[in-house]
Amino acid sequence: MALVAAGLDGIDRKLEPPSECSDDLFNLGEAQRAERHLQPLPRSLGDALDALATDEVIRVALGETLSREFIAVKRAQIAAAAEQRADGC
Repeated sequence: MALVAAGLDGIDRKLEPPSECSDDLFNLGEAQRAERHLQPLPRSLGDALDALATDEVIRVALGETLSREFIAVKRAQIAAAAEQRADGC
């Protein structure tokens, strides 16, 4: 559902799809990634949740209630895991 919403958002905003790419994007240098306007993926679950919280298209597609509760549950899981690590478990 979120993927369809993102695609429809691109159509609504008349975005042009990028040209075909057969390069190994993992081996591109930072300058090459910047030149292609490639953004790095979130490096942690917390970073991914921050990105979700600011992505209006995806939040609306999922529904505000589901988005809010999903983020809250995942943040609670992060906190619980951090607490277990701190306790030495």
